Amino acid sequence: MTDEHIVTSFDRDLGELAQLVCRLGGLAEQQFVAAIDALEARDASAIAAIVAGDAELDRLEQELNERSVEIIAKRAPMATDLRRILSAVKVASVLERIGDYAKNIAKRSLVIISEETNRGDTISVSRIAGLVQSMLHQALLMHLRRAMHRPLPLSLPVMQSLTGWSRN
Repeated sequence: MTDEHIVTSFDRDLGELAQLVCRLGGLAEQQFVAAIDALEARDASAIAAIVAGDAELDRLEQELNERSVEIIAKRAPMATDLRRILSAVKVASVLERIGDYAKNIAKRSLVIISEETNRGDTISVSRIAGLVQSMLHQALLMHLRRAMHRPLPLSLPVMQSLTGWSRN
């Protein structure tokens, strides 16, 4: 049995939601990494860009929510299709919250930078942040694979093209 619908525009709608989640996830991961990098490098100038970047995450989440409501109203999905739409909304909410955490890390970094007495305290933060980023990245890959119905692992270039982000 195939997961394709008779109305191919419905498949496109679901694909659009998956792409929005990927873009949101890529941006959330990028914001998180940038916040930790700014803390590690003691780069107060990078913090303003991180704080400003949160608005784009908010906008993407709002766009995904609005699009989801449109799809539900227009298509009246049932069972698996409805669960896919609702899971996209929930995942988007979590990803937007990760962006909020990244913004808060950046803001607190300013205080740490200005009042620092022992730089060694942030070593364990960096190690933990690396684990968090790895788990976030793996979760995004799993969501993307499920949304695209791809059992095979996605290559890094494919993931980067879908999320719009790469770490140099």
